[in-house]
Amino acid sequence: MEANARLVVPRPVSDPFAAMRRNSFSSPRLWNYDFSARKQFPLGERFRLALDANAFNLFNRAHFAAPVAVLTDARFGRITATRPGYSPRQIQLGLRFTF
Repeated sequence: MEANARLVVPRPVSDPFAAMRRNSFSSPRLWNYDFSARKQFPLGERFRLALDANAFNLFNRAHFAAPVAVLTDARFGRITATRPGYSPRQIQLGLRFTF
């Protein structure tokens, strides 16, 4: 096999000695950035008003699951789902009055 060969499905698919690149079944990296900001406004001596803004998954990147690793599956080597527990971008606003 050439050094510059791309990953392809071996023929036959169930060949245990087929050459494949290292870590070919790992899932893509995670890029999860959260952001939080708060601004406080004094209202006299005793009272305060605070505005909170939170963003989860700020850049709205998809989090893909690992590729299908079953050699006899027709979807072998393809990513077919997203990781559970990771959602699209969410923005949360809050207002706090302290006395």
